[in-house]
Amino acid sequence: DKDDKDKDKDKDDNEEKNTTAKNNGDEKMESENADTPDATTTTTTTTTSTEESNTNTDTNNNPPKTYLQKLAPAKTIPYIPYAYQLSVDRRTIRRNPALTNFHEWLKVQQNAGFITRQETVSMIPPVVLAPQSHHAVLDMCAAPGSKTSQLLEVISKIPNDDDSLEPTGFVVANDSDAKRAYMLVHQLRRLNSPAVFITACDGQFFPQIFKGNPNTIITDAEKAQEGLFDRVLCDVPCTGDGTARKNPGIWKRWLASNGHALHPLQVNIGVNGARLTKVGGYMCYSTCSLNPIENEAVVAEILRVTDGSLELVDKRGDMDGFVARSGWTSWKVMTEAQTRKEKRVQNKKRGDNMRKRKKELEKEKELKEQKGEKEQQDDIVKSDDDDKKEDDDDDEKSNKDTTPSSNPTEQEKKDDWIPIPPSWDEETLRKRAEARGLKVFDTIDDVTNHKHVMRSMFPPTKEEVAKFNLEKCMRCLPHDLDTGGFFIALFKKVKPVAERARRKAQELEQNECANDA
Repeated sequence: DKDDKDKDKDKDDNEEKNTTAKNNGDEKMESENADTPDATTTTTTTTTSTEESNTNTDTNNNPPKTYLQKLAPAKTIPYIPYAYQLSVDRRTIRRNPALTNFHEWLKVQQNAGFITRQETVSMIPPVVLAPQSHHAVLDMCAAPGSKTSQLLEVISKIPNDDDSLEPTGFVVANDSDAKRAYMLVHQLRRLNSPAVFITACDGQFFPQIFKGNPNTIITDAEKAQEGLFDRVLCDVPCTGDGTARKNPGIWKRWLASNGHALHPLQVNIGVNGARLTKVGGYMCYSTCSLNPIENEAVVAEILRVTDGSLELVDKRGDMDGFVARSGWTSWKVMTEAQTRKEKRVQNKKRGDNMRKRKKELEKEKELKEQKGEKEQQDDIVKSDDDDKKEDDDDDEKSNKDTTPSSNPTEQEKKDDWIPIPPSWDEETLRKRAEARGLKVFDTIDDVTNHKHVMRSMFPPTKEEVAKFNLEKCMRCLPHDLDTGGFFIALFKKVKPVAERARRKAQELEQNECANDA
């Protein structure tokens, strides 16, 4: 119907420049920078990426537009199964007249559930989790559903050695926003799988679920187990500064305090995700940000709160061709020197001054219109004389010593900004940050009136660095894999998080040892 068509159009406009395809419901291929045809068509394409000019000019005599006429063959992504990548962005595919048929083909295949367009790096968390068809999987922040689709394709497989006609595992796709949950329904409906359950709940408070009949008493073994899910994905809300390559306008809105505001939410979702994971299961924490306040600081706090229940796992050795930098163990905490309250007051004063100045300009314009031509001519002559006098004064000043002042103004400081620092030492970088209105904190004791700066945002101690192994976190940089920026941390749960569950597990272990004796 019309509503579905509108939704499909909106979804297509917001899709990333990557493609995932699967053949007969079992195989899929993905690309990062563009949508790609099936594997047969791709392998027979031998042309290279070139640009040819369109010789037709429009009626306004504007210069001819340049369109991409030929595409390079899709290249495989070795660390993602059945994945392919093209070096063309989604806007080119949508707007280039030569690719109209290809674009229509993509939409038909996507709506039929045969392909899924997705960012390359955003497909890494499900690969790192490595779910099996019999697993119970939870996606805590699932919308818009691209990662959920990837997980569901694995879970929906029916085992060959089983007489059942339905999948043995399931995926719970959760999102805190009900409207985004409806987007999940629309996205996952095309897969037509019975193994998905969609919920709308705040990820911080997703409830603990126990197996069995709810009317029966929970046994000690169930209390000691803690967690229903074999795999948990926490792709948490973030500032998204890692997407600046495809969305450069994000820097216009970027503030250091944005990451501080999301930090406690990210920690709470991660800790709750650890609580919902089975002992022996895996939880993946990921963001499309490169800010350590949203990444390593959150991972360190999760490890600190869970107190030995989780261990970081490095999967880079199991992924051929995958390049990722190690996690950071040290970083600087900084925020805007002005507090939000001070900035609101300043903006209010600035707005009042602008309105006052606008009224003055309107009044001056009315007075000027009331003057006669003679007065206007007199004003012009007078202004010419004044300009001539100012020019003479400027010439006289230019002959004097032009040595700059030792106290430059704020505007002069901004004009003298050098993109590449003359030195990379800490003192130079600190001065550059302060020149841009940022305040650097060395310890939590330096924080006074910035309440959003928390203790957990600061780097771990030397003892914690040796204990946490933050270098096992994975940082994906755009220039390493021709992708966007991304952060991934994989945890393995080795014991219960809750103290009560730990005690029950210890009691059961002691009883088993006594019985064996």
